[in-house]
Amino acid sequence: MGVEVHNSGGASGFGGVMNANVVLECSATSKRFAEAQTVAELNREWDSTQKRFEQNWDRRGHRLLVIIHDEDGFIGDRDVTQALVSLNSFGKREPVDVLLHTHGGEVGATMQIAEVLVHRPRTATFIPIFAHSGGTMIALSTSTIHLGKGAALGPVDIQFRGRPARDIVQIADELGDHAPPALRADAREARRMLADWSQKVCKATNRRHKGFAGWRGCELAGLLTNGSLSHSQSISYAMARRLHMHVSRKVPKSAYALLSARLEMLRRLRELQEQVLIEKVGPAPV
Repeated sequence: MGVEVHNSGGASGFGGVMNANVVLECSATSKRFAEAQTVAELNREWDSTQKRFEQNWDRRGHRLLVIIHDEDGFIGDRDVTQALVSLNSFGKREPVDVLLHTHGGEVGATMQIAEVLVHRPRTATFIPIFAHSGGTMIALSTSTIHLGKGAALGPVDIQFRGRPARDIVQIADELGDHAPPALRADAREARRMLADWSQKVCKATNRRHKGFAGWRGCELAGLLTNGSLSHSQSISYAMARRLHMHVSRKVPKSAYALLSARLEMLRRLRELQEQVLIEKVGPAPV
């Protein structure tokens, strides 16, 4: 799981011949992933897939980061390390595309990636299906967000122990001296996390998402962080436009093909890891 790095070669526009070729190739790769018998074999096949995708990415001359997580994955330290090493190795004016599929992740990890992307001059994010929470924050740090049909973003309000941090603080304040010690401790940590969060999100949001219909500065960041939107609420293409995000619907078919192949790879990886664990410790008792 995590961020994979590619450097695009010559490629046709969206929907071109190379696009069709990479879709077929990724489909065949998914079958090879399913048939892999060892983790090493699986990783070799993924490395080979990356190289082929690099050669056929639809945007000529654009560097590419791929952040794809399955249901058990999240943005974390590994993503930060790989992303920042790559971004800092790219030329300062090289355009960067991000292919993104994630439910989010750690606040600090997300902001580290976003704070680097927001200062690059030519960036775009491609979201075939969803980029929630921290994924939305990374998308907002790029100048254009390309959403696939039915794809969604989400609010970026902070969650702590599976609950909105603002709710924890509010409940603790309402209970006052009657709040249990554990709740008071959680509220202290939640307040620390919430301090200046809206301003941090605003600073990491690309200016192209701030300048429409009279919106200036941090209005969008405030709306996405203040808890007025449920954390589970999906932000569709239409809603994103109403919120003055700079969005389009140009997601190439090759992006869906690589997403499908990567998810199949991760599914098989977990199967193989489970098999190794069973071989080491034996099956779980019935």
